Amino acid sequence: MKRIFLLPLTAAAVWCAMPVHADEPVETDSMTPDSMKLYELQQIEVTATRVDRKTPVAYADIGREAISRRNFGSDMPTLLQMTPSVVATSDAGNGIGGTAFRLRGSDASRINVTTNGVPMNDAESHSVYWYDTPDMASSVGTIQVQRGAGTSTNGTGAFGGSVNMTTAPMSSEFSGEASLSYGSYNTNKQSLQIGSGLMGGHWTVDARLSHISSDGYVDRAFTNLESYMLQVGYYDGGTAVKLISFGGVARVGLAYDGVTKEQLETDRRYNSQGLVKHADGSISFYDNQTDNYTQINNQLIVNHRFNARWTLNVTGHYTYGSGYYNQYKNGQTLSEYGIAPIPTDDPNEPITESNLIRRKSMDNHFGGVVASANYTRGRVQLALGGAGNVYDGGHWGNVMSVVDAPGFPRHEYYRNASTKYDANVFAKINWEAARGLNLYADLQYRFIRHNITGTNDNFNSTTSALQELDIHRTYHFFNPKAGVNYTFARNHKVYVSFAVAQKEPTRSNFTDTKNGEYPTSERLYDWEFGYLFHNDRFSSGVNIF
Repeated sequence: MKRIFLLPLTAAAVWCAMPVHADEPVETDSMTPDSMKLYELQQIEVTATRVDRKTPVAYADIGREAISRRNFGSDMPTLLQMTPSVVATSDAGNGIGGTAFRLRGSDASRINVTTNGVPMNDAESHSVYWYDTPDMASSVGTIQVQRGAGTSTNGTGAFGGSVNMTTAPMSSEFSGEASLSYGSYNTNKQSLQIGSGLMGGHWTVDARLSHISSDGYVDRAFTNLESYMLQVGYYDGGTAVKLISFGGVARVGLAYDGVTKEQLETDRRYNSQGLVKHADGSISFYDNQTDNYTQINNQLIVNHRFNARWTLNVTGHYTYGSGYYNQYKNGQTLSEYGIAPIPTDDPNEPITESNLIRRKSMDNHFGGVVASANYTRGRVQLALGGAGNVYDGGHWGNVMSVVDAPGFPRHEYYRNASTKYDANVFAKINWEAARGLNLYADLQYRFIRHNITGTNDNFNSTTSALQELDIHRTYHFFNPKAGVNYTFARNHKVYVSFAVAQKEPTRSNFTDTKNGEYPTSERLYDWEFGYLFHNDRFSSGVNIF
């Protein structure tokens, strides 16, 4: 078990709030009773995994208006980079395509991301690849970024923090919007949205189509993204049912290699991906060094308000993903791909090494149920929740062509399969023990079972064979959290908390380990101390962890 301690003092964050960080409450004065009821029902799905000002957690809320002001086609990491403790990166150099972000220095595999409480992190790599869900910003209603271990959520463990998103709420009025944008490096976006409004007092339909493309700042780091979102809602009394489908198709030029100091000074846009070395010593670039992926996300959400105290949310979900990336590889030893020497006209000089083009492919299915019940009475807020998810995925690779042997047929050189079972239950309570004084407790149990079998693409020079995988591991995690929050003088608050977060190894942790050995899980102990001043126009704070 790898343990990570963040005490004594590891870092301190100081910030002054900008509009993007402020809560953006819905204007309720002009709402009809039906639209107000509709709005209230749609808030049930986010309550269990979110926090408010009475919770001893460092967080930032980003409302729909703030997202819309900055939404010109950039991926979500670019939109989040002004949030405290977030650093965004972009392979293409313009915030579209291969983007990622770090939160408190933690990479994507240690940041929990959910949409309507449904995990978005890939079950094996624990990362989120944002071009798999193009133009996500146009589909998001609100975002809450929790820093540190935060509160219990669904999916992978939150070490750096968590990003909790909701899809845009159903509109009670007919609406439509078309947007066009164009910028540097031929970056452009076209989006069309339409909403039916509340029909017959019960039904709503919202839809969006988008296209985003860019040449990218870095050479050949182009992006071509097509996406959609469809939302059908039914409302009746205290119940709202929503069927949501969103996703898209992505094709991006690979550009994840860095540059040397000399290259940075002479050609900042240089990209080594797809470099072709010819026999005569000349070089060129392969024009199909690309990542291609399709992802479809489906959610069926049921929200029900029993009475003024109890609400319930149940969400069934299914995500399908399929894709591949192409790579040109120079000077490859054919035996490492399971290819026997290829005969030539000279029987004494068969082809054993050549440039080649390979394709690594995958497809996966991820489905399950997440649920939560929320109770509010007087000074007590209680949330009970949990989830059960199943992942089934396959990985395989093909040599598409051998440059020195034209006509060589496609050759599959590895294939493996993975299944993963992930379940958790949690209970949270926030009790206002005295005026302005809130006591918080959060307990979670999480179960994981991960199986990987088959042949992997790692070549073992000792055995002269590709890596064989036969991995079956089970994990049981108990993650307690507790804290105290004190609000005084109306706009000031101080808080202290302690949390335990744990996470299982990623797929690469298993495949990069010596045969017969297993990586260990990780554990984080997170102490948080904070002060916050907040009013309608300004907020600032200090957070020490």
